Amino acid sequence: MHFHQKVYIVTGASQGIGKELAYQLLQQNAKLIITGRNEDRLRLAKEELSSIGAVEYIVADMGVWEDCQRVADFTLTQYGKIDGIIHNAGMSAFGKVADMKREVIDEIINTNLRGVLYLTNLVLPAIREQKGSVLFVGSIAGLHGLPDYSLYSLTKMSLTALAQSLHVEEAANGVFVGVAHIGFTENEAVKKTLNANGQPVDVPRRNALLTNSRQVTASSILKQLKRKNFWKLHSKVGLANHFMVRFFPRVLFTIFKWNYKG
Repeated sequence: MHFHQKVYIVTGASQGIGKELAYQLLQQNAKLIITGRNEDRLRLAKEELSSIGAVEYIVADMGVWEDCQRVADFTLTQYGKIDGIIHNAGMSAFGKVADMKREVIDEIINTNLRGVLYLTNLVLPAIREQKGSVLFVGSIAGLHGLPDYSLYSLTKMSLTALAQSLHVEEAANGVFVGVAHIGFTENEAVKKTLNANGQPVDVPRRNALLTNSRQVTASSILKQLKRKNFWKLHSKVGLANHFMVRFFPRVLFTIFKWNYKG
């Protein structure tokens, strides 16, 4: 099996897609370190996942260098190697750029960009030794900037540029680097986004017909990782968005303007 006895770090895995990725990796006999900022949720996730396989957790804020260093060190101490990392941790914020508080800007940039860069920098030497993998979980917001989700779009589009650069930089070292653009995926009830003032609010409900289950999304991401596809869209909404961005960008802008209620 592709993941048999492989050691993976999955960030943001106390709930949602990250937890489901951990579940499916363990089913394929991987060994895991999962991270998150909420220790209660991480502990519950470990208790649930431990019945399947080898998993440990570490509380960490990905936007803090020292926390990322602890994740890298803990993984090597626990398992002696790192075969790969799935950068799933991320936060979203809703609101106009003009209304955003500085704290919100810093929070999104720190979690979605600095954390990814920090941890990648720290684990790459170990991943090179295993000729392993680095996978970034992106979004359809990384295909075209979404109104009122400008900060989130900024960070997700940046992931593509980072993945493109790393894919070339690490090829000679035998490291696979890819980016998975996911679409609307079912959220747990506790899932929150930040408003412009930094207050956590419920994530808007999506059309059920356009929303994938966490199981389907996670399975699709792991298939991409197995096949070493650099870039993949994981939803019909993403495919439609990509088509419009590539062939009809002006039309897409017009559609956004027509539908924007801000």
